[in-house]
Amino acid sequence: MIFLYDTYHPNGRGLPDIFIKKIANKKTAKKHPKVIFEDIKKNLEKIGMVSEKFALNWEKDRLIGLGHKNLVNQIVDRRDRPSYGYDFLSHSKPGHERYIEVKTAGKSWGDEGFRFFLSENQLKVSRGNKDYYFYLVFYGGDRKPSHVWAKRADELYATSDLMPYEYLIRFDIETRN
Repeated sequence: MIFLYDTYHPNGRGLPDIFIKKIANKKTAKKHPKVIFEDIKKNLEKIGMVSEKFALNWEKDRLIGLGHKNLVNQIVDRRDRPSYGYDFLSHSKPGHERYIEVKTAGKSWGDEGFRFFLSENQLKVSRGNKDYYFYLVFYGGDRKPSHVWAKRADELYATSDLMPYEYLIRFDIETRN
């Protein structure tokens, strides 16, 4: 604040001394709010399920809009089998499979842009697969899904930053009898 007043004040004067003393004497205590992880987990699961349902309906509408209504009933739900590395198996057109991973797009903290989290398996399955799509679900101000942005994984990777988020620590323990 002092910098702003010194730099941009119309008279070229900084803050009055009384304000400088108050700012200098003000102690800022770090707050440590209580976190209920179960509630956070439940909320994230709910958002994920809403996003998946919204994206599935969007995919059905996409197929119908392309004149492939017969392919709607051929969409395979793989959400309960994470080893596949995607949520839905659909089609881009008859005879051409489309692997769909639904992600809720969140605003990045401190940066411009958006972010989502990706498992190691999803990364492995999606890399080099021209038929793997991310269906990024965006939410409106009413906290409801507003639209889907479907993007091929290889195209998204080419214009995005990919960085590690979590770490696995593996170790052995030598036991003695």
